[in-house]
Amino acid sequence: MKRFLICLAALLPFVSGYAQDFSVIARAEYSTAEDGHLGNSSIYFVADGNFTENFSYSTELHLLSAYPADLYTSFFTPGCMNFLDWFDLTYDFGPVQLSAGKEILTVGTFENLEYDFDVNYESASSLWFGDTESCLTAFPSVYQWGARLDFPFLDVFNISAQVTSSPFAERTFKNGYCSYNMQFTANTESEEDQYWAGVAAVNFAQRGERDFFKLASAGLKFHTGSWSFILDHFNEFASSYRGGDALSVVYEPTDNIGMTVKGGYESGMFFEADNRTYASFTFNWYPIEQLRVHAIAAYDSLYDNPLFNIGVTWTISL
Repeated sequence: MKRFLICLAALLPFVSGYAQDFSVIARAEYSTAEDGHLGNSSIYFVADGNFTENFSYSTELHLLSAYPADLYTSFFTPGCMNFLDWFDLTYDFGPVQLSAGKEILTVGTFENLEYDFDVNYESASSLWFGDTESCLTAFPSVYQWGARLDFPFLDVFNISAQVTSSPFAERTFKNGYCSYNMQFTANTESEEDQYWAGVAAVNFAQRGERDFFKLASAGLKFHTGSWSFILDHFNEFASSYRGGDALSVVYEPTDNIGMTVKGGYESGMFFEADNRTYASFTFNWYPIEQLRVHAIAAYDSLYDNPLFNIGVTWTISL
């Protein structure tokens, strides 16, 4: 990681004439869903900017987590999370955009479009968790090395074609294992109080000589005034149904208060359970713009007791 930061810093004098955005995000919480009770406690570094008018970059470093040793011992194991979430270089050719580096798999749910530090364990789907030790339908990690072509059109739509290393390979690109991904997005968001957005994707991730993990997913979002409604669906192409659905209702009456009710059902995905039902209520308060205080109460059929979480997230712009 030290060499990566040095290389990034060395490039800064050459991009000083273009917009740059650097942030450190620290999340600390107490959760009853995890044995260590630290939940999604983490520290991240996020940077976005341009080298030239058409050449841009984006990166996220996961500097610290509840299990920090795991972040620094598995850099070339694609099924494991490590300190480098993504480092994406993008060149805009006009009608198309070409990106390469360590990328985020193009999955078709709004939950997977969120930053990791904005996702709560107590209300996350099994697809987001990626726990393949207990779950049949999941990616071990959505952060993979590869390349992507984006075709934006009509100012609203975008089609992405992506090839990456397979998250099921023992080592990055070992045996030529790859993941082939297609994503379609639509977003009418503007200054209007009412808009809709959609996302859909198919993924074919190789996990054997002639064996592919095949996933279809889609999400729909509608926003009006202080309300947002989000529906996510995913399913694996398997001999029997494996998948899930989740509905979120978000209410933000003011700029510093937000509430989310989320419920989901998953079927055929687990080694030790036929299905999973979960529901949660999340309250967010922003005493200042950079600081978020959250409290969560949740039910999950995989747990014996109700789940609770309280914590803070602090964003520091550099």
